[in-house]
Amino acid sequence: MSLLGKTFLLSLKFAWLLTLCLISFSCTQKSLKPTTKSALFFYYRAENNLKQNDFESALANLDSAIIYNPQLANFYRVKGFVLEKLERPVDAIAVYEKGLEHYPSQPEIQGKLGNLYLSVGDFANAAVHLKKASHAYPDSAAIHFQLGKAFYQMGDFAFALNQFSAYQSLITMPDSMFWKWEGLARFKAKNYPAAAAALEKYLTPGSNDVEAIKILGFAKFNIGDYDEAISYLNRVEAFFKNDVEMYRYRAKYFLIYGKPDIAYEQLSNAIVIDSTNSDVWFELGEVDYHSGRYEQSRRRLNKVLLLDQEYWPAYRYLGFLAEKEHELEKAEAYYKKYLEHTFERDAEVVERMEGIASKLRVK
Repeated sequence: MSLLGKTFLLSLKFAWLLTLCLISFSCTQKSLKPTTKSALFFYYRAENNLKQNDFESALANLDSAIIYNPQLANFYRVKGFVLEKLERPVDAIAVYEKGLEHYPSQPEIQGKLGNLYLSVGDFANAAVHLKKASHAYPDSAAIHFQLGKAFYQMGDFAFALNQFSAYQSLITMPDSMFWKWEGLARFKAKNYPAAAAALEKYLTPGSNDVEAIKILGFAKFNIGDYDEAISYLNRVEAFFKNDVEMYRYRAKYFLIYGKPDIAYEQLSNAIVIDSTNSDVWFELGEVDYHSGRYEQSRRRLNKVLLLDQEYWPAYRYLGFLAEKEHELEKAEAYYKKYLEHTFERDAEVVERMEGIASKLRVK
């Protein structure tokens, strides 16, 4: 072949290879669009959906935006907001938590998460996030209030009261619900006068918050306002047919007014509801003892110790019963165990112990 022919063939091969490269480059350009531009395209569509309150479409577009770029924290923030609007708190929590993985320093999101965890009953996680939010926003009364509620639900009543105090110091006119939570926490902390005062501020004439009325009744009982207490408890009795504490307080009321048979009936109803309640078994044993049913009292008190070996008041009455049977060594052992774990001086038991000691010396 001539030199001219070879040159022509080489030119054809070069042109063919160049065409393939251009086609390949063109296809690559079409399939690999810039990631951020694609993500933002769907994000802006979601924004338009939100302006029209079309939350389902907004959610779909946000999902697409996150697929294209899962690193942008704001996508998760908006998606969490949409899920809250759709009343899907568990999904909103998962999305907000995912956003924190990409950008941990978001105190506003910590506050949202705290409120959401509180709404679904996860009080430990609520407290964790609300504490972080309170560090960022120490002057936020709302965060302190929510954190107080989380601590209350966890049983940390002293911490709850600290947060409620912080809330109160930051606001001129507390929300009415504040007085309810303050009252509940004061009751749990055994500050019964303060509990009653707070709940009376919360409850208005005609109020139908049966839980608050019940606790106000309990608080009134503990400060000695027995008739007012039973009036509150009677108002809400129908709502608490399976509430053991209601029966216990009603039993205490009838005992104070010298009606042990009615008290016994109340406690018997309570033990049907909860046969593992050591307080009710003990109170039944007390009533039996003071009514002269000594053998039945002993059975009740031994049942208490089967449920809780550290129920120290039970040892006091078992000592009384042992003394009645002239089992002095056994009575002394019961009294010692009781006194070793009792912080307040029990003059009656101390006197009985001294009497037993003198009798044993004579022997």
